Amino acid sequence: MGLTSAEYAEVCYDFWVGGGDFVKNDESQADQDFCPYDKMVRHVKEAMDKAVKETGRKKVHSFNVSAADFDTMIKRCELIRQAGFEVGSYAFLIDGITAGWMAVQTLRRKYPDVFIHFHRAGHSGYTRPENPIGFSVLVLSKFARLAGASGIHTGTAGVGKMKGSPEEDITAADGILKLLAKGHFFNQSWSKIQANGKEILKMVQEDSIHHLILEDDSWRGIKKCAPIISGGLNPTLLKKFIEVAGTVDFITTMGAGCHAHPDGTKAGATALVQSLEAYEKKIPIEKYAKTHKELARAIEFFSKKKQKVDQA
Repeated sequence: MGLTSAEYAEVCYDFWVGGGDFVKNDESQADQDFCPYDKMVRHVKEAMDKAVKETGRKKVHSFNVSAADFDTMIKRCELIRQAGFEVGSYAFLIDGITAGWMAVQTLRRKYPDVFIHFHRAGHSGYTRPENPIGFSVLVLSKFARLAGASGIHTGTAGVGKMKGSPEEDITAADGILKLLAKGHFFNQSWSKIQANGKEILKMVQEDSIHHLILEDDSWRGIKKCAPIISGGLNPTLLKKFIEVAGTVDFITTMGAGCHAHPDGTKAGATALVQSLEAYEKKIPIEKYAKTHKELARAIEFFSKKKQKVDQA
């Protein structure tokens, strides 16, 4: 927020050449006086082309197409589509809660080949335990997938700053990763009933007796969805989150965890990549940092920040 279109594109470029792959607008970024949407798209395209040429790797940008009305949302989508991006190098971010389910389904039906990035801003009004008639993060994630989302934010499982229980966040991420491409609704992994859920089991059995369940009811089969993890994470917390999640099959979009690096965004992206390398090689990040200066600087910086927060 607050950057001109050229400045924003420069940050994207720094992240990409530093080793990062996926950049997103935030939920509140759209068409701003100091950063007009059309200029932002054009400058991001130029930055992406330059980064791809230098790194030889495909890069992705998720554009916030959320708008106050249908026509503006579609206008933004078409602007991106006509900007010359390669297939698979852009995504449409939609504020699913505030824009509504109709907006999500409209994007999916109109653009079946585009990654739909469901940002859940406002979800806590439904998913927080203080709401006695709400629903869980897992239910929200399933709703999003049924509406056509390709990926959805599922929380940081107590590792980052986002409010939410580790159990609920991990259940949501795990649930949408284990969806089946085919199969009956009651064969989906998230539809399994706990052994002690006798009342629910009885209700389902009675319901199935009185309703015809067709074997070719293919709409009940759902493809998996990508968990998107963000909010208070940084290179020093990546290993901890992976261990809690039990998988590396997710997209992480670190903001300050990358851009706040004392040597800038490029070094922040490199530190994040180095943190993952250390995890994959089963080397403690402190040891790996001895030969990787970007990671060393990140550890020093974020450790000091944590101490200040703990003292406060």
